[in-house]
Amino acid sequence: MSNIAYIIRDGAVVADDWTLIPASDDGAAVSLPPGKIIVPLNVWQAQRDALIEGRQPLGVWLDSNQDPAELADDIKRLTVIAVNFPKFTDGRGYSIATLLRSRYGFKGELRAIGDVLRDQLFYMQRVGFNAFAVRADRNIHDAVKALSDFSETYQGAVNQPSPLFRRRTVSPLPCQGEGWGGVESTPPTLPIDSAAPPSRPGATLVVVPPVPGEGANRANATLDTKVARLRELLARIEKNFAPAAFANSFGAEDMVLTDLISREFPGIQIFTLDTLRLPKETLRLIEVARKKYNFSLATFTPLADVVENFIQRKGLNSIYDSVENRKSCCTIRKVEPLNRALAHKKSWLTGLRREQAPSRESLGESEFDATHNCTKFNPLIDWTNDDVWQYIRANDVPFNALHDRGYPSIGCEPCTRAVQPDEDPRAGRWWWEQATGQQECGLHVKTVDTSGLKSAAKIGVTA
Repeated sequence: MSNIAYIIRDGAVVADDWTLIPASDDGAAVSLPPGKIIVPLNVWQAQRDALIEGRQPLGVWLDSNQDPAELADDIKRLTVIAVNFPKFTDGRGYSIATLLRSRYGFKGELRAIGDVLRDQLFYMQRVGFNAFAVRADRNIHDAVKALSDFSETYQGAVNQPSPLFRRRTVSPLPCQGEGWGGVESTPPTLPIDSAAPPSRPGATLVVVPPVPGEGANRANATLDTKVARLRELLARIEKNFAPAAFANSFGAEDMVLTDLISREFPGIQIFTLDTLRLPKETLRLIEVARKKYNFSLATFTPLADVVENFIQRKGLNSIYDSVENRKSCCTIRKVEPLNRALAHKKSWLTGLRREQAPSRESLGESEFDATHNCTKFNPLIDWTNDDVWQYIRANDVPFNALHDRGYPSIGCEPCTRAVQPDEDPRAGRWWWEQATGQQECGLHVKTVDTSGLKSAAKIGVTA
């Protein structure tokens, strides 16, 4: 009896020339056989240097509870990434595949392993898998037929970004087996408009492969145009609206602005509001960003005696008891510190986008902030979520690890949860309140009265 293992690769049943190394608690102690191997993440992390030096090609597998960001720095080194499905009902592997293809730009073989059944294959293909190790007790020759179970799909996906209504008039994108030829494959690049204010030498924007046709060319030019306009606006703010300050919460949008402001517009101050209840992932990102960009960060914290008084009267987690308590906490921890941060400023900048929430749909690129008697700029107001992440990927911008765990909007730790794929991006903010899409903390509403918050303590700015 033959011991040859078979997999489905690029739509065909082929002999598998890779050996899957089983999981082990001690990655450093695992002895690796010769030949092509796919190692667990902890083995890769423990023996990475030796593997890079001594083996080509390279393969790593992720379990369904592991973060694909762990491989971000090595994506171009890897020929194969496998994702384990411990049960066919475990959907986390679909998210991992989508992130590997769309966010981290993996172009090699993306293999589904574990409890992989026929009925899953078509949908796995949609999120970027192009290889499948079908469960041993199932007929692989029957399973491969599942890849063509449906002749057409309506929505866009990783393996076919263009929705049906666009494909009716233009040729489709390269599909299974055509666009992910190997590690060396690279997406096209689009130079940043040379007419824009100077950028760092050789800067390019990596763009998603376009849908052929005039409409696609306009779409791909959109981000390039937006980046050029953003530079022009930041230059104008720095020159004509000083002193200017950027309120940085270190979300994805704010990291786009951090990248540009810290590198090219040092005249714009960067500050953050440390509410003393931020997630550890946000605090970690702040340190990473400071080291990467080497900028001065002004940090404003709430007044200690006011916080203490609120907790004594209401309780640490009284925010869950009423909207009034939650808004009082936001006022103490965010709004009052913001007032101090913006004292004597001529302008301030945010990362707000219209797409983020119904309460932000009517915002403009600039407006007069009567509360702080200065001009408020929203430089990314017309950017889409795809614009933001395309810029982050193209420019190697660090971002909060919570974004990869289902947190599109991140605030204080007690007030933020992950969202489901079909939920509004801000559904995880103050989720216990009525989900109207109108919830805000008070930083971006017209008027919030903080005159009653008095303190003799002079707690405020730390460099």
